[in-house]
Amino acid sequence: MAMRERLPLIAFAVGLVAAGCGGAATAGESAPGVSGSDIDGVAAGAALPDTTQGTGAPQQAKAASAAGRPASGKAAARPAGTRVKARGTEYGKILVDARGRTLYLLDSETDGRSECYGECAGAWPPLLTKGAPEARGEAKQSLLGRTTRAGGGRQVTYRGHPLYRYAPEGPREILCQDVFEFGGTWLVVKPSGKPVR
Repeated sequence: MAMRERLPLIAFAVGLVAAGCGGAATAGESAPGVSGSDIDGVAAGAALPDTTQGTGAPQQAKAASAAGRPASGKAAARPAGTRVKARGTEYGKILVDARGRTLYLLDSETDGRSECYGECAGAWPPLLTKGAPEARGEAKQSLLGRTTRAGGGRQVTYRGHPLYRYAPEGPREILCQDVFEFGGTWLVVKPSGKPVR
């Protein structure tokens, strides 16, 4: 890529850092695949639909119910859990979600419960799950857990730390490592569960 073509990308990244990583999700903006009403609900502590696991089962069940027939003759399946995996980056191997989006922890959260609500959760959406979270690749199943948010949503934890992503980031992006926002420092997480400092 020529330097002239890189300049807009560099300017965009610098603009995000200058604006502050927590200053995202302004009115009319939301995380990719998440509606504004969903972000408002998460900010208040509500559960967010798990859009990272596209099994199609909930849609099939709704369609079957609308047609007046049972979804299947089997007992209802357990809800799928959000997947957590690891990928290589300039910070070494770190945790990412099923779409490859970087996961962070907030170092001020030390008791396993989330303190990120309101504006914080709008900028840093919590990683939510309906079923038990699932580890893939180098992520460790034994370190995965869940904590209940104030509005009833179940947030994924790793080695006791609630996990988040930064709303404007797409897959394979890391824009806010080691940034101080909302009372703590946001850090990417190694498969061991330790933050990268």
